[in-house]
Amino acid sequence: MKTSNITTKLGLMMLAFLFFTNKAHSDISPGDTIHAVKYLIDLQEVDMVAKTITANTTITLNPLVDNLDIFQLQLMQLTVDSVFVDQIKITNFTHEDEILNIPLMVPVSPGDTTDVKVYYHGQPFHESWGGFHYSGSYAFNLGVGISWIPHNLGKTWFPCIDDFTDRAIYEVKATVPEDMMAIGGGQLLEVTNNGNGTHTFRWLINNPIPTYLASIAIGDYALVEDTYNGIERDIPITYYVRPSDTIKVPGSFTRMHDIIALFEDKFGAYDWHRVGYVGTAIGAMEHATNIAYPHGCISNNSQYEYLYAHELSHMWFGDKVTCDKAEEMWINEGWATFCENYYVEVLDGPSLYKVQMRNMHADVLYSCHTEEGGYQPLNNIPQEYTYGTSAYDKGATVVQALRAYLGDDIFFDACKGYLEDLAFTSLSSYDMEAVFSQNTGIDMSGFFNNWVYHGGTPHYSIDSFSIVPQTGTSEVTVYVKQKRKGPAFMGDDNIIEINILDEEWHRFTDTIHFSGETGYTTMIVPFNAVEVFLDLEEKYMDATVDNYTLVKETGETAFPDTYFNIDVSELTDSAFIQATHNYAPADTFAIPVPDLRVSDYRYWTIKGVFPEPFTATGRFFYSKSGLDNTLIISASDSIVIFYRRDAGMEWEAVDFTVVGPWSIGYIYVDNLQMGDYTLGVWDISVSTEETNMEGHDNIFKAFPNPSSGKFNFAISDDNASRLEIYSFDGKLLEQIELKDRSSEVSWIPGNIPDGTYIAVLRSNNKKALASKKIVYIK
Repeated sequence: MKTSNITTKLGLMMLAFLFFTNKAHSDISPGDTIHAVKYLIDLQEVDMVAKTITANTTITLNPLVDNLDIFQLQLMQLTVDSVFVDQIKITNFTHEDEILNIPLMVPVSPGDTTDVKVYYHGQPFHESWGGFHYSGSYAFNLGVGISWIPHNLGKTWFPCIDDFTDRAIYEVKATVPEDMMAIGGGQLLEVTNNGNGTHTFRWLINNPIPTYLASIAIGDYALVEDTYNGIERDIPITYYVRPSDTIKVPGSFTRMHDIIALFEDKFGAYDWHRVGYVGTAIGAMEHATNIAYPHGCISNNSQYEYLYAHELSHMWFGDKVTCDKAEEMWINEGWATFCENYYVEVLDGPSLYKVQMRNMHADVLYSCHTEEGGYQPLNNIPQEYTYGTSAYDKGATVVQALRAYLGDDIFFDACKGYLEDLAFTSLSSYDMEAVFSQNTGIDMSGFFNNWVYHGGTPHYSIDSFSIVPQTGTSEVTVYVKQKRKGPAFMGDDNIIEINILDEEWHRFTDTIHFSGETGYTTMIVPFNAVEVFLDLEEKYMDATVDNYTLVKETGETAFPDTYFNIDVSELTDSAFIQATHNYAPADTFAIPVPDLRVSDYRYWTIKGVFPEPFTATGRFFYSKSGLDNTLIISASDSIVIFYRRDAGMEWEAVDFTVVGPWSIGYIYVDNLQMGDYTLGVWDISVSTEETNMEGHDNIFKAFPNPSSGKFNFAISDDNASRLEIYSFDGKLLEQIELKDRSSEVSWIPGNIPDGTYIAVLRSNNKKALASKKIVYIK
């Protein structure tokens, strides 16, 4: 951020002295003391063989502080030949560590305007992605580096104030051989034939932009032109591509007009001179009106439509308004990633959009925190992850959450206001919050606290509900609960959609507003309600992945990204089924059970409107290496599953079958019921008789198993002192002391239901020595 009007006059004079004595890496950046009004970049020669440039740049500068006696600019790896200040040559400049220090003969203050002209040459820097590149007979810049920190790389080809906040207008000239073209951003003012086998292209961008959005591309280009009749004017569209690619342009950009029309309708009139794309060896990069677009993406089909839509949307989100620092890159990339998906909803239908967003959201919840060293607040993403999943994909899901929070009408009107009010500025998330609050009349602090300023994702669930039938209507009271995936934080001003269905699947929709951990609402529903859901259409992007389907015949049905399938074996009519994978800790047992723990990371909710009779088997996935790495720790852990009808009930055991080893596989639950399911683990080996051959059969046997009456246990461990029988939900049913180190003991089940139980053999110090799964059949 700029620090003008904060630092004292004496302090600034001392800073100038430090700059002059070549303390180049001060905490003060060039943009703190000067502002560039205009750049005139003149590329006099671009040598494709030597991979060098010879150039000069004139910068019109305004001081931001009083009595400034030194200018500091950034220029990377190139050699400075000479420097002029208002046409007077400066000989005592220094250029080290990418900083060009230019002492002034007369101090300047705000209101003064100074022209600085720098002549330079050399081989420009580039990293694997950003910088100034040569590729065969083509040269081009990409304005930011992916791995290079700081990311801004305008300084690789002209001296500048290279940050996200200093904005200027640009005139770019480039002299190239007559068989080449030089493509810049903005409007082509003229092409001058120099009479020596070269010609000079001159481009002008009148809208102020940061350095990283300025561009040049040089090579053997051919122009394909188009025009779009925009809201306010006809907008030129230019595609500068390799001559062999001209035939592919129409098929590669088939729906360009439709996408521009959508963005203008939702986000406001296009403010730039033209829509422009230029073919480059690598990319893509949202240079203002001159988008670098990989040659390979000009493919004569719509395969990369999402990419050109993404880059086009940057002309609103990223170029028109820009994040003020790399840590806030979601302001650029999250909104553009939302746009690259949103246009699909309008042009191809809500179903495809919902699938795309679900896939993205599922990936964010599953892996973003592991890829990026934890749960990062969107407004403070570490620079090593600037161009990672948080800024792009999580940012997009938060934009969608904001859209759901406000509703479409308010959201898109607020977007237009935001883009208009902050046009051609650089901003923070706090600025965005303030403008959205102002334009909607809604205090947005709760949303931004919950979704932007704190890491992780809020999780919403139905805690319970009640339905009171009335004549032709129902009074429905719904209690909801908030948890969180990630660092502890409890958000306020929550809004989530509630959907209520009757037996014919008629739907009533409303929202609940609440703060803190819990909330409730009561609604009168115009039919006989039977079931209540949250966010059926997956709009709110909380820490759940869910989807619903209509099952019309027996057989298996998948619920994408939920790690759950259902296999229906009996069905008399269609069933409405929703599966939700909750990325939130399952509630623990009210009374802790020794040697048993439930997942601290996830659980499932299976809900629906089922016909009678309805019989199905549910398949639940478990994996130590991914989802369940905090639950399943070693081969001595035995995976189990528990069920409850709703959050007001305690977990209970259900019969299940495990298919797979201890570390990864599936759990099958027959006679699937509506409610919650969570994984648990006994931290002792609980397995079938067959798998016990590997470990405990030599010290602990149960027979007969299954049994309809008495179970006998043979024990051959001198440390054994007690046999315990547990229900599968962890309740201790019986405790049998082993007297005189008995080698055999019996247990006769009392008045208990048939089902699966656990027999645990313990030592004097209560250590579990072995266990068996036993099956009681009446």
